[in-house]
Amino acid sequence: MSAVSSNSVSAPRLSLCMIVRDEAAYLEECLLSVKDVVAEMIVVDTGSKDTTVSLARKLGATVTSAQWNDDFSEMRNLSLREATGEWILYLDADERLDAASREELRLTTRSTAKQYVSVKINNVKHTGDGGQITRAHRLFRNLPGVQFSGRIHEAISPFFEEIGGEEVESNVRITHLGYARDEAAMHAKRARNARLLDLQVADAPDDPVGYYFKAQNLILAGKHLEASDCLERALQLGGLPRDMQVSIFNNLIEIYTVLCDYERAVAFGRESIAMSPCQTMVHLLLLKVYEKTGDIPAQIASLEAVPGLVRKGLESEVKGPAIEAYVHDHVLCNALGRLYLLNSDATKARAAYWQALRSQPENGEALAGLAQAQIGLERFCAAFSCLRRLARLGLADAAALDKLAWLAIKLQRFDIAIPTYVRLQQLQPQNPQIIRRLAGLYGAVGDSKKAADYLARFRVLTAASTAIPA
Repeated sequence: MSAVSSNSVSAPRLSLCMIVRDEAAYLEECLLSVKDVVAEMIVVDTGSKDTTVSLARKLGATVTSAQWNDDFSEMRNLSLREATGEWILYLDADERLDAASREELRLTTRSTAKQYVSVKINNVKHTGDGGQITRAHRLFRNLPGVQFSGRIHEAISPFFEEIGGEEVESNVRITHLGYARDEAAMHAKRARNARLLDLQVADAPDDPVGYYFKAQNLILAGKHLEASDCLERALQLGGLPRDMQVSIFNNLIEIYTVLCDYERAVAFGRESIAMSPCQTMVHLLLLKVYEKTGDIPAQIASLEAVPGLVRKGLESEVKGPAIEAYVHDHVLCNALGRLYLLNSDATKARAAYWQALRSQPENGEALAGLAQAQIGLERFCAAFSCLRRLARLGLADAAALDKLAWLAIKLQRFDIAIPTYVRLQQLQPQNPQIIRRLAGLYGAVGDSKKAADYLARFRVLTAASTAIPA
């Protein structure tokens, strides 16, 4: 059964090809993201025990079954043989075509005379503060004999390179949720990949790409010395594309940071920048190095060098490493704000926090940081306004409330200072200084009864704390 969109009648037929296993939790959203732009959905199931197969059929996919044999390419090639479209798009179940890319996908298949197309893969982190961007050939012409190669991290590009096919880069975007799965799922995936990568290296011991991918998996598993050996072997074998070489240097920064060899980490950072000056990943990795060494000016320089700091992370192009990083604007700006404050530069800190708030107007860290910067510049009314907003949003911790109350007293806003200290006293009921401050504030506004009550509580607490045990 096929799913045909009225909008795609004039476009070349596009087939979606997938391989799946026990992906019921992810599959529906994946298929719905492309259902309106593909003419057919081909799903090869490799042994699902959950409702994957019935769900795929319900959504209009043609499902065939195959026995898994530790070879992703063979399974992918089975799906290709079922496809009738002029073009093929392949996805994994934990991927989704971005809605904004649907028209781009249609236009690409209508207009390009080239044979295979790279798209952007947004690998989302579970923390939600950023991720990584890679490019991959997920869209290609359904030519006779077209096939994937590689037991794992399978690729279509060797086929097109062999026949002299031409590549085109597109802005089609796919979101990948695989790195946002729970740790148990990630551990199982790493274990499976480790076994397949060992087999792939054994199949082709002189192929540097196998060692490169094996190193990525070892890094994820925390096996940094083994990963370093694989990366060195890949470099020795040579013949890697430039983007993979840059990524190897970046991997080595990460490895030597973990191994506390910061001098070597920085040296590989210089090599990475020399080979690919316009990238984000290297600067974020060097930031971690300088955090370990406590070098605040170098941390600032690393963050200030991040390309696209004032742009949305996903808008930056992948030009250098095979794996590029992005961090959302407000995260970068908050980090810069913290560093500027540590470096006693309240003016730059204020500008950084303002930029963070332009991206996220209710960001608690940015509001608290901006307040601190305004205090450093003796702009007390502005700082007071920031902290009041933070409190209204329910994002103020005890330290922020204490600062708000202090500013309220300084600005003679006892109507704000008193309820703020009352909230603090609820959070810290045994703090004598808060109780003493409330006694003074109630005295200042003429409420002698409450002033006396809080003063009595203060005396009881201080007497208890100074009593000498028998």
